[in-house]
Amino acid sequence: LKIPSSAPFHHPWFENAILDASAEELNIMLSMLEKKEIDIIGAIKEAEKSLALGEELEARVKLETEFEDLCKKEEAIMNQLEQLKQVEQ
Repeated sequence: LKIPSSAPFHHPWFENAILDASAEELNIMLSMLEKKEIDIIGAIKEAEKSLALGEELEARVKLETEFEDLCKKEEAIMNQLEQLKQVEQ
């Protein structure tokens, strides 16, 4: 029985291989599948982390833009106040 180097195995091959495999071959296939499962779980966690960071990044950029707008408004108000003070004097 030749075990493919990639997992998960093709369904028809896998069904036949389980019936014909020795205990050692079954252990090899199980190890390969467990390793693939760990790799997939890791990839899912990375994808979820990237999505979360992406959302946080969007929110941060939005807040920074709003902050910059508020700073500009404050600067305009301060300039108006300065002009009013000069007119009063």
